[in-house]
Amino acid sequence: MTAQKKTISTGLRGELLVTEKLISLDWNVSVPVGHQTVYDFIIQKGKYLHKVQVKSTESLSSVSGKNIPAFQFSCKKGKYHTSYSKADIDFFIFCALDCIKFWVLPINEVKGTTIKIYTGSRCKYTSYENAWNLLEA
Repeated sequence: MTAQKKTISTGLRGELLVTEKLISLDWNVSVPVGHQTVYDFIIQKGKYLHKVQVKSTESLSSVSGKNIPAFQFSCKKGKYHTSYSKADIDFFIFCALDCIKFWVLPINEVKGTTIKIYTGSRCKYTSYENAWNLLEA
């Protein structure tokens, strides 16, 4: 499998897992036709409506310079690898495929084009794991 096909496969697997989880939480999930949007889904539940971008990773990886494994996600969009803005999306949902973990982060909590989620309780993103309630705040 080529690197590009693996990336597409990883992304699609994450999107499907997130879709399944959202539906189990009574969200309506709308998927755009084509690849012209900067978001993966529009989700709706009652009065709440959000544009969501899903980012996935296969497994933990070593972060250079540290002995702590982390889930690493690229937060870039498009061929120019720019950052997402509040105009693009409302939430990122990060998905670790090997252990089926999710982190729900509002766009304003994601700075830069890469996010590293370290294992353990000292990670600044720990409170966002399974934070589905943020979608209704």
